[in-house]
Amino acid sequence: MIWRDFHYHQLYHRKDIARYDMRDAIAHIEWQENKKALSAWTKGQTGFPIVDAGMRQLWATGWMHNRVRMLVASLLTKNLLIDWRHGEEWFWDTLVDGDIASNPGSWQWVAGCGMDAAPYFRVFNPVVQGERFDAAGDYVREWVPELADMPNKWIHKPFEAPDTVLEKAGVVLGKTYPKPIVDLKSSSRRARNSKKREEDDLFA
Repeated sequence: MIWRDFHYHQLYHRKDIARYDMRDAIAHIEWQENKKALSAWTKGQTGFPIVDAGMRQLWATGWMHNRVRMLVASLLTKNLLIDWRHGEEWFWDTLVDGDIASNPGSWQWVAGCGMDAAPYFRVFNPVVQGERFDAAGDYVREWVPELADMPNKWIHKPFEAPDTVLEKAGVVLGKTYPKPIVDLKSSSRRARNSKKREEDDLFA
């Protein structure tokens, strides 16, 4: 409720919260117009199981857990460098609990431009987060049934699983389940380096 009130406080003072950054912390970011990646994200076909589970749950039910909302938003804005407004619009169209203040306010928090935003270089790792919050893979198996027979060890990172494991689980990457649409390590490094360049310019 505190977060809700905070977002409405922002909306009261800035009616354009869904269109413009509350702070210019990420004004230097060159957003990518990648329609293919954006489409894969909306359809739950990114190749990162917990992200895909969340996006499929969103489409089917109009809701997903707050933890997963942060993960899918982080992948879109930090790893894919797709403008947070595209994500906010998709959430507004699909969420049953979509809110004119909390939706854009939360997206700006993840993107790094909200009044309360986490540092831009905070990038959630969907594999680590999946292993931490869905250790047994139950959530992924429910919403990404093509991975149902994957062992717990590999359920959140099928792209690293040995061929024998994939074959036994009936998973063919790129066919029955997509390969990752972005490299986590290099894209996370790019996001963090981008923040560092901003700080270097600030204190030059």
